[in-house]
Amino acid sequence: MLKQLKGKKADKEMSFLEHLEELRWHIIRSVVAVIVLMVIAFTLRNIIFDIIILGPRNPDFITSRLLCKLGELVNSDVLCINQRPANLINIHMAGQLTTHVTVSLFTGLILAFPVILWEF
Repeated sequence: MLKQLKGKKADKEMSFLEHLEELRWHIIRSVVAVIVLMVIAFTLRNIIFDIIILGPRNPDFITSRLLCKLGELVNSDVLCINQRPANLINIHMAGQLTTHVTVSLFTGLILAFPVILWEF
């Protein structure tokens, strides 16, 4: 009996409004995934900024250390980059908050991309 009901439902074509309703739910689930991951990224902004985005400016970053060792092998100081710490300057009133929100949005989009791809 249940198999017959499924067969009848599968044979029935969806109307235009039913297609729109289905599309709406796919979009809503995708947006919810982006917002949830954006909030998580915003709460973990110290990790994202200190390790991922601003990690290469530190002298102890692995690339800086390897380039400096390579410079020592070829007797050149040119390859020892990032030996002085860099200072970041904010020139807008709400620049830090805007930067945090923008980076969180892009991080949420990147992390939610598999969900978005699955939905569409």
